[in-house]
Amino acid sequence: MKRFAFKLESVLRHRASVEEVERSKLAALQMRLQSDVRALESVETQLAASLEELGRRQVDGADSRDIALFQRFADRLRRRSSELRTTIDRSRSDVAKQQTVVLEAARATKVLDTLKAKQAKEHRVSAEKLEQKNVDEMVVARFAGREETPVGTVRPSETQD
Repeated sequence: MKRFAFKLESVLRHRASVEEVERSKLAALQMRLQSDVRALESVETQLAASLEELGRRQVDGADSRDIALFQRFADRLRRRSSELRTTIDRSRSDVAKQQTVVLEAARATKVLDTLKAKQAKEHRVSAEKLEQKNVDEMVVARFAGREETPVGTVRPSETQD
C-alpha cells in the first residue's frame, strides 16, 4: 500500500505559517505594551521626584523662576503620563484583538492537524487490514495446497470401515 499523503498538506503548511506570523505580531504588540508601561513608570517616578524637589525648593524659599520651571516640567511630565496612559490603553486593546486573531489562526491549523491525524490513522488501519487479508490468503492457500490429493487417491478420512 502507498505511503500516507495528506492531500491538504499545503493548506496545513499555509495555515501554520499564517499562525506563526500572527503570533509574531502578537509578540511585537506585547513588547510595545511592556515598553510603554516601563516608560510610564519612569515618567511617574520622574514626576514624583520633581514634585518632591519642587516642594523642597518652595520651603527653602527658591526664586519664582526656579519654581515656575519646576512647575512647567511637572506639567510636561503629567501630559506625557496622560499620553502614555492613552497609548497603553490602545496597546492593550490591540493586544486583545491580536490574541483573538491568533486563537482563530490556531483553531484553523488545529482543525487540519486533527483531520490529518484522523486520515493517517484510517490509512494505517486500512494498511493493517490489507496486510492481514494478504496473510490470511497465504495461509488459506498453503492449507488448501496441503489438503489437495492426486486424482484417484482416497483421503484417509474418506475411507469406510
